[in-house]
Amino acid sequence: DRVRRAAEPVPVHDRDLRPELRGDQCRLVSTGPAAQDRDPCHAAHSRVPATRTLCLVRHDHHGRTHRLELDDQTLREWDCTVLASDPEQGIVLDRSAFYPGGGGQPPDHGVLLWGGVQTRIVGVRPGDDLWLVPHQDDPRPTVGTAVRGALDDERRSLLMRTHSGLHVLCGVVFRDYGVPVTGGNMEPGEARLDFDLPEVPQGFKESLTEALNAEVTADRAIQVSVLPREQAYNLGPIIRTAT
Repeated sequence: DRVRRAAEPVPVHDRDLRPELRGDQCRLVSTGPAAQDRDPCHAAHSRVPATRTLCLVRHDHHGRTHRLELDDQTLREWDCTVLASDPEQGIVLDRSAFYPGGGGQPPDHGVLLWGGVQTRIVGVRPGDDLWLVPHQDDPRPTVGTAVRGALDDERRSLLMRTHSGLHVLCGVVFRDYGVPVTGGNMEPGEARLDFDLPEVPQGFKESLTEALNAEVTADRAIQVSVLPREQAYNLGPIIRTAT
């Protein structure tokens, strides 16, 4: 199980995503009054301030796996075929909606249903392929097996809302105090961000809470665009982290 512990600081949009920029496209998550949320990290019912954040992940595919969650974040069940099955590495599917983790967000959990049994998926191990980590006590489907994947909907949805809430916090602190994020941690329904403030201003907690609530009340939507990398970086200072 690759769930990150609360004591481990994990930089938001952390460095393990940056090798994914080998491709010529990146996904840009931004806000706009008429936009719809189409990003697996963020919940449609969670609103964020008018800041833009570059998600440093490859679009559409990871290795041999078509990443379905990048096209439809409401997808919770789908049919697929096992391409690889290894006792050490795990399982590779031709199509998957399991978010592999990144940006500080832990990977999805769920099950694979096949042959009247189920294999619990307790993590995802990104490499050259997207390896799903099965529970050690569960059977593992062989190559060529047709399976039905299903996500843990409660976990995924709560992580999406938590991630969106962190973007509210990140955007407001950067706008009002000019400091980037230096680290953080996220679990379903709870998270933290670290900021390197020279000093904590008097009334900081109350002022920040008021500003955050104002952004939530503004009911801003999330927009996702796929842009060539050069065009994305030409948009200006869109990365709000110190790493």
